[in-house]
Amino acid sequence: TAAQRYADQDAAAPQSDAPELPAPAAAPLPALAYCRPTTLEGCLAHVRGDTTAVVADLAARSGLIERIAGLAAYQHARSPYQSDAAAPLPDGMARLFTALPAHALAHVQGNSALALDGLCRDMGSARMLASQTDSLVVAMVGSRWLQANGQLLADVLAELPADQTLPARCEMALQPLD
Repeated sequence: TAAQRYADQDAAAPQSDAPELPAPAAAPLPALAYCRPTTLEGCLAHVRGDTTAVVADLAARSGLIERIAGLAAYQHARSPYQSDAAAPLPDGMARLFTALPAHALAHVQGNSALALDGLCRDMGSARMLASQTDSLVVAMVGSRWLQANGQLLADVLAELPADQTLPARCEMALQPLD
């Protein structure tokens, strides 16, 4: 049964050097709601509206944001569980979206190059999750994360001059998925 198969997950799970995401805070930090995938249309405006709160909220999540950036070093995501309906669902995937307000803040504070580079880096990580995993759930979250980063990238680019040069990593990030 599934309960028997996954009862001692720690013993059966292969050791990995992938970054470990911390457990979510008891209550979400207010500014992080500004750039959730369901409310991206107002992300830049919300960050502009309360930059001080966003800075404080992101400072509390700086370690998580660094680990999200670290996903760019990986080429695939593999589940330690057998593929079946009883397998545990990946926990904490929504935390991937925590970096969105950080990219928006960089742009709002005048460092658009940093914002563009971070967005394209995370789009590369999202592409990896969407296409190089053995988990349908991870692929779906990766696809949504890719879409969210792409939307924020478009919003940032809309505020920049038309001849704005994109970072080199954007070329691959903006290619169609296979």
